[in-house]
Amino acid sequence: SEMCIRDRYMVPLVKGEKIGCFAFTEPATGSDPNLISSKAELKGNEYIINGNKRFITNAPIADLAIVFAKEDEKNISAFIVETDTDGFYPGEPEEMMGLHGLKVSDITLEDVRIPKENRLGEKGKGFRMLVEAMSIGKMNLSAACVGICDAAIEEAVTYAKQRVQLGRPIATFQSIQWMIANMATKTEAARWMTYRTAFLKDEGKDIVKESAMTKLFASEVAVEVTRNAIQIHGSYGYTRDFKVERLYRDAKAYELTEGTSEIQRALIAPRVIG
Repeated sequence: SEMCIRDRYMVPLVKGEKIGCFAFTEPATGSDPNLISSKAELKGNEYIINGNKRFITNAPIADLAIVFAKEDEKNISAFIVETDTDGFYPGEPEEMMGLHGLKVSDITLEDVRIPKENRLGEKGKGFRMLVEAMSIGKMNLSAACVGICDAAIEEAVTYAKQRVQLGRPIATFQSIQWMIANMATKTEAARWMTYRTAFLKDEGKDIVKESAMTKLFASEVAVEVTRNAIQIHGSYGYTRDFKVERLYRDAKAYELTEGTSEIQRALIAPRVIG
């Protein structure tokens, strides 16, 4: 029953006793649901799932996976799969440019059998659930971008006060001051967009457009702010001795994950134009 599923899976996830992953992306698709090729076939009281997933965050360490698969040509459904189930194989973690704390890998599903109660919600409602979940995911990523910006500004200001050129700290130079002013202003805009989107979600509003706008803006600001933090550090910023090079590499990921910046624009435009 729904209560049993909730108690068995939701409670340990919320308590942090179990780790989950969200398996939508496949080698052929990042955003187009029509290109999903994973299949789920109902046989008796079980679903049998076959397919391949790519770039799945937490896959190598997860206890549970939400797997998206087609029940037929039209209907994508979501399924709860315990990762120790026979036929569930996570791949080796990807070596990535940034976000080295994340474990990201492929997943191969070979005749993975799950009880039919483990389908989440109704048949064919998987993509709608995905869009909802990704709206919240984008909000979380936007908050992460704001955190990266705050860290980059803190590093840049500290360095600019210490670094002396022409007999005075570079923080006294107008070019550096203006750079920091722009970094701080854009970060503040990203922060309040994130807060507003979270507020609208709490109010029960549809946030597909707002979360796309916020994630688009916050991720591009994070890349700009971290790039400028490196610039303020000069050549030192390009070395591993300073934190800003890592912040820059981490920030870049957010223009790509949960839908690229181009996909966000594709979501925003029709909702503005009508």
